[in-house]
Amino acid sequence: MNNTIKQPEQSLMTIRMNSRRWIALGILSMGLMLSVIDSTIVNIAFPSIREAYNSSFSEAEWVNSIYSLIFGAALITWGKLGDQYGRRNIFVIGAALFALSSLGAGLAPTIGIMIAFRALQGLAGAMMSPSTLSIISATFKGRERGVAFGIWGATAGVSAALGPILGGWLIEYGTNLMAESWRLAFLVNVPLAFVAIIGSFWAIRESKDRSKTHHIDWLGIIFATFGLGALVAGTIEGQTYGWLYAKKVFTLGALQYPDLIAGSPIPAGTLSFVPFLFIAGLIFVVLFVWWEAKLEKQGGEPLFEFGLFKYSSFRFGLITIFIIALGEFGVLLVVSIYLQLAKGLGAFETGVQFLSFAIVNMLVAPMAGVLSGRFGAKWVVTVGMLCEAVSLFWISRILHIESSVNSLILPFMLYGGGVGLAIAQLSNLVLSDIPSDKAGQASGATNTLRQL
Repeated sequence: MNNTIKQPEQSLMTIRMNSRRWIALGILSMGLMLSVIDSTIVNIAFPSIREAYNSSFSEAEWVNSIYSLIFGAALITWGKLGDQYGRRNIFVIGAALFALSSLGAGLAPTIGIMIAFRALQGLAGAMMSPSTLSIISATFKGRERGVAFGIWGATAGVSAALGPILGGWLIEYGTNLMAESWRLAFLVNVPLAFVAIIGSFWAIRESKDRSKTHHIDWLGIIFATFGLGALVAGTIEGQTYGWLYAKKVFTLGALQYPDLIAGSPIPAGTLSFVPFLFIAGLIFVVLFVWWEAKLEKQGGEPLFEFGLFKYSSFRFGLITIFIIALGEFGVLLVVSIYLQLAKGLGAFETGVQFLSFAIVNMLVAPMAGVLSGRFGAKWVVTVGMLCEAVSLFWISRILHIESSVNSLILPFMLYGGGVGLAIAQLSNLVLSDIPSDKAGQASGATNTLRQL
């Protein structure tokens, strides 16, 4: 009797949630936008943050670096936990944590407290990001799937470009709201995160692997977190502190390396701590691979199943994502530095120069979903990558001190179109053959490689 009543109720709920799937996509895109914008907006606020706290350059650097470090190290963990315990659950908890940490960072009285809240933001972003991909993968099918991934991709591309624009605008014009206007770069996240939380319960259908009782791979989490964390930290800090030999004293609170008397020069030949980070990271990664393979062979539930590499679309797609990600958004940082240091533009003016990229990306990415349904995602990605390669070569030829900033408009439009075609449909292609119950760990791996 209870079963006959419960089944129609569940069916009715499924129908309602299915009818709200496009609203769900908007909410997921908002969550993605929060995590992407937050990783770029701080670059613009960096000088103001350092001045407000009267902090050293190295201390202020950690406001941005700690977010990238935690975010990159935790993606694969939360992708898997979403498969196990519910992707919507993980997304909502991540959004709530993001609101709390944004509020804490925006009101932080000291640089140390801000760094702590930025670490919490990185963790929250890592909870939300893979959930957006895996929920979309589980919710949309057929031609709708390509369009949905297209909108997701447009959000990622536009958010990367909007970060500097929004950050510059808030810093320059937000003084009417509060004296330290840079704090708005964090506080603006709070209401948006709450909208995402409320909307999630109304529009997003919960999805997870219900086939068995789940167990958390604690050892896998430890190996993955320390391994990826050490590699990311080494990559971030190598340029500043020296890839092999120490060229700057590292300080974080009471911790200092090399331990020298204040003002003393670093002795020649002093090893940097960065090589040790890479060695430790590689050791933990090897341990992670060994443990996961062993657990999978024994029929356990590893954090990441290397058996997913039997799907050629996943295997080759990850390689392609890793290669593209090295340059796909790196050019935005390079051009941002060029516009501010070589051309003397302000923060807001620099952000405005990326509008041509953002607008074309926003228009092309949803169209890419339609085109992939007709011609196949592989060909759409190929054309997109070709557009990116041509535009990058074009930019490299005109990036001179004498060049007009307007000369970047056309290559940026081509670049925006290429990213719009490639980024989302590549994610679609990578996840196309993955079983829905494993979409979280697959999307976690995709996002991890992109972040690395």
